[in-house]
Amino acid sequence: MRVHVIDGANGFVASHLIGTLLARGEEVIALARASAEVVRRRVEDALRCLGFDEAPAGRLRVRGLAL
Repeated sequence: MRVHVIDGANGFVASHLIGTLLARGEEVIALARASAEVVRRRVEDALRCLGFDEAPAGRLRVRGLAL
């Protein structure tokens, strides 16, 4: 398992990329200006959109970052 760092995590493309990585069993560090709750909700929505019912669980870590 690899760890991926994704910036702009609450955006459409990034949240779907994170959802895909989590569905593959990868670990993700999500960087975003939005709160961790917003990012987790967007990723959960992306997972449902991609056809996965799993929650991000412990494989998703959200960190606040504004460039």
